[in-house]
Amino acid sequence: MKTLVIPDIHNKVDAVDPIIDKHNPDRVVLLGDYFDSFEERPETEEKIAEHTALWVKEMDHRGYNIFWGNHEMSYIFPYLYRCSGFTVEKYDIINSIITCDIWNRFKLVMEIDGIWLSHAGMHNSIFSHPHKGFTPEDVEAICNAALENARLRVPHPALEAGATRGGRAPVGGITWLDWQNMMPFWDKEGNPIRQLVGHTPGKNVRTRGGTPEEFHCACMDTHLTYVATIVDGHVEFHKVIS
Repeated sequence: MKTLVIPDIHNKVDAVDPIIDKHNPDRVVLLGDYFDSFEERPETEEKIAEHTALWVKEMDHRGYNIFWGNHEMSYIFPYLYRCSGFTVEKYDIINSIITCDIWNRFKLVMEIDGIWLSHAGMHNSIFSHPHKGFTPEDVEAICNAALENARLRVPHPALEAGATRGGRAPVGGITWLDWQNMMPFWDKEGNPIRQLVGHTPGKNVRTRGGTPEEFHCACMDTHLTYVATIVDGHVEFHKVIS
């Protein structure tokens, strides 16, 4: 099965279908941050937010795997998380289109062929137990607890912004972890927790640990100039030709 992974889109939604058509995947993963391009003019930003929200609704209708980004967190939990670009006007428009049942289908993390996908990544201080180490069951429990806390307006380390983003946590959670704070870690059997993330923009795909082909961590937020495919645990990065 071929999985296509598309990182941070930031309103460039019209570029996505040509990418999907080119790669003809069996499964599509969208790694979050669909809103707030930072290039919006004040007079058009609400119309752009509406266009993007309708696109997100269509992606959900297609059954794609839609992930939370830190910008989406702003538009569902604004009392806890506010990203640059957030406005109350956009909040109202987005939530008139993206209903609770759609938000509830968003994902924080997903494992595919031994690769862990999330918007910003998992830090071992949050997702690895001192005694049990890293387990998929704990990842699910931590993510579920974090979202339940957010619904109750209670902070949780797995969703907090780290100090490098002006937050109160030492390192960011799964939608906020900066690439500079991401470090490889291993399970109790010594197997690396291989991660593929977006969130921290750069000109090129960056890898850490292992080899470039068999990396332990990779960040692919490149302003939508690279996407990735996963086939049988092999990750290949593709330059987007516009």
